[in-house]
Amino acid sequence: MLAWVRLAAHLSPLIGEAGFCALYGRAVRLSSPEGDWPAATHGVRSIAALLATLNSSLAAVAPSTASAANAALLETFTRLLAGLIGEALTIRLLNTAWAVRPDGKST
Repeated sequence: MLAWVRLAAHLSPLIGEAGFCALYGRAVRLSSPEGDWPAATHGVRSIAALLATLNSSLAAVAPSTASAANAALLETFTRLLAGLIGEALTIRLLNTAWAVRPDGKST
């Protein structure tokens, strides 16, 4: 969940909370064409609510399933973001959002 929290913190000033929620919702729909996972996100306009829903969805399945689903969702989200703002800027944003200092603490 920390990856999503950091991503939201870095992206929401740039694309807004509604933009983040829309991009996340699209990633969910593409990651789960049947619409069965994670729990419905339609109409949710709060990053906190989205992340709470994701956390609940991940907790409800086996750890290996949760890990694979979360990885697929992150990959889809970052691909969509790269399609909108370009790969180079996406990589810079992700590196900044997920940066860890040599002492193991986040920046």
